[in-house]
Amino acid sequence: MLVFSQNVVTIWMVIATLFVILLFNTRFFAFLDAENKGQEVNLELIGLRFFLALGVVFHHYIFSYKFSVSGLWETRGFDLNCFLGPFGVGMFFVISGYLFYTKISSDTNWSKLFLNRFFRIVPLCFVSSLVCIIIAIGMGGWHVTGDNIRDMIYWFDGGIYNNRPNVSSYKNASLINAGVTWTLYWEWLFYFSLPVLSIIIKKESKLPLVISLLILSYYILPSSNYNYAIYAALFSFGFLAKELSLNINNKIVLNFGPIVIFGGLLWFLGLNVVDNKFLTLPALPFMALLFMILVNKDSLFGLLRFKGVVRLGEISYSIYLLHGIVWFCFNQFVDAKTLNVITYLTESTMVLILIMLISSLTYKYIEIPFNNYGKRLKDKI
Repeated sequence: MLVFSQNVVTIWMVIATLFVILLFNTRFFAFLDAENKGQEVNLELIGLRFFLALGVVFHHYIFSYKFSVSGLWETRGFDLNCFLGPFGVGMFFVISGYLFYTKISSDTNWSKLFLNRFFRIVPLCFVSSLVCIIIAIGMGGWHVTGDNIRDMIYWFDGGIYNNRPNVSSYKNASLINAGVTWTLYWEWLFYFSLPVLSIIIKKESKLPLVISLLILSYYILPSSNYNYAIYAALFSFGFLAKELSLNINNKIVLNFGPIVIFGGLLWFLGLNVVDNKFLTLPALPFMALLFMILVNKDSLFGLLRFKGVVRLGEISYSIYLLHGIVWFCFNQFVDAKTLNVITYLTESTMVLILIMLISSLTYKYIEIPFNNYGKRLKDKI
């Protein structure tokens, strides 16, 4: 009898991923191309965002499954899925450092930058929080009290504080969206650090600052908090990647380098778990190197610039914020204990497609309109 195991789930993840990519390569999703028409963009970077978000989706797929069958929020027995989540989030932090490195300057208009970030992050985060609250109330009931209203307000902080208290008798409200907004807290801290860094940096060279930040991350922060050191190092490696901006033309390095590095990271991190998190400081330089290769044109056999992948990359923020809610609802409606593996994986495939469809709609009708509104306000400043 087929057992729900890592090998079975891995095969399913590969098949489901290929199906989703091919689906979004069709003309029905051409509306996702509109934002980048006529613009010079790094398609590899956009495509990479999809695979990183998908890694987080598959990571929480196991968490949600385990929570539904045992009540435990864990991934025990699924090391690959456990790895994909922290790896994806870590690479997203590298991307943030890479994209905002040039903003570390006395010439940056910080009002415009924070206005842009507000309308990029907060509207969809509000929607996610609202849905979570509605689900929590639906599952646990709600009585209007001052405490309940106060607790609800915490949910609409855009991730700046990331306090997600229970708003009803349902005691796991923060798990409805898989707790993904914790990364927004670190993103906001990163943005708030940029003006400070712009004050202490010398205009002629930013490299000494990057080196100093990496030294801080590796030799000072670990003694107080290892995870904080990892997050600081990831953003700093993003700075370094932009500073170096490696232009790689060797096809062997571009195509096979990422496969070798990713395989090595998976093997290494699987054997060196720190506090049950599959990220360690010694592994981060290899993640940075992987990123620096991938952002070059036609890396990984051109997979990252495949039309379906790029379209999915455009909606990666929606995928990231909303997938946990969909997995949660799915596992509330089905009894994973009684379903055979084939049936559960088939239904999971349909739900994965639903995640992508919902995300494409929220991207078009929430992300883009609010981004454009923020741009119009920014132009008035």
